Amino acid sequence: DMENKVWLNDQWLADSLSAYLLGLGGLEGVKLITCFLFLLTFVIFPGYIFKKTSSNFYLSFFFVIFAKLSASIQFFFRPFLFGFFFLAILSFYLSEYYRLLIGKEPIVLPKKFLDLAIIRFLLIPLVFAFWVNCHPTFLLGLLILGLFSFLLLCFGRFSISLFLFFILSFLATLLNPFGLDLYLQIFELLGSTFFTNLNQEWKNLPFNLDSFCSIFIVA
Repeated sequence: DMENKVWLNDQWLADSLSAYLLGLGGLEGVKLITCFLFLLTFVIFPGYIFKKTSSNFYLSFFFVIFAKLSASIQFFFRPFLFGFFFLAILSFYLSEYYRLLIGKEPIVLPKKFLDLAIIRFLLIPLVFAFWVNCHPTFLLGLLILGLFSFLLLCFGRFSISLFLFFILSFLATLLNPFGLDLYLQIFELLGSTFFTNLNQEWKNLPFNLDSFCSIFIVA
């Protein structure tokens, strides 16, 4: 019964920021912010991560192109943009954590748990506190963080600090006006055929020559 449904504005913070930016700089200012966020999300953060973790330029370039192609339908200013941005930040932090834990700068845990190099990762829950109020893609972030922790566990690299970050990140997602009801609404929408057919981003990626060439030129 739709009359008894209560609509939860799960993107209220992104909407407020958008209105503020529009009032501050007009449409040109919004365009500038959009370009800046996409530059950070698809060029600067991925470029830094690939530089630190991969020596194969062509493979890295392929994944950047694939990411841009996947996100091309969202190449304009809307709350989804914040989801991409926070996902890039999370990827950056996880790549740094992996590098510190396993790479060239190993840290023995929990002996050096209070090391500043680990404490700075407590910013991850702060990212989720903003993310949950901007777009429901925060669920994807939690999934990636949980999967990352699980894979470390499978390879014998279990880290109590990373588990703590996951718990704190989940608790941070409760810092929204709707609490756990937000989760219920998101899962209800994800299970709705009407909703998934209504939104273009839930459909197949536009893997055709025209789309690929345009994204390749932009890249």
